[in-house]
Amino acid sequence: MTIRHLPNHSYTNNEKEYCDAWLSLAKPIEEATGTKMYAFDPMVSLHKADQLGSTTVQLPVWFVERLNVALAAKTKGGQQ
Repeated sequence: MTIRHLPNHSYTNNEKEYCDAWLSLAKPIEEATGTKMYAFDPMVSLHKADQLGSTTVQLPVWFVERLNVALAAKTKGGQQ
């Protein structure tokens, strides 16, 4: 059984839990920027959603978490 690293720095051997955690982390950024996550662990790697193989960006988990907080605050404040 493979032990997998979750974005919250804990571990799991459950593949669904592992994938769901990383997908959940990336979803707000994907929606806000029109990007799609193509790789994860230990970084979140994104590309333009409509252009597979396009220019990419890799973001560390700490940055994605902070950006998600900022996006949530902006949405909660009624701004979009």
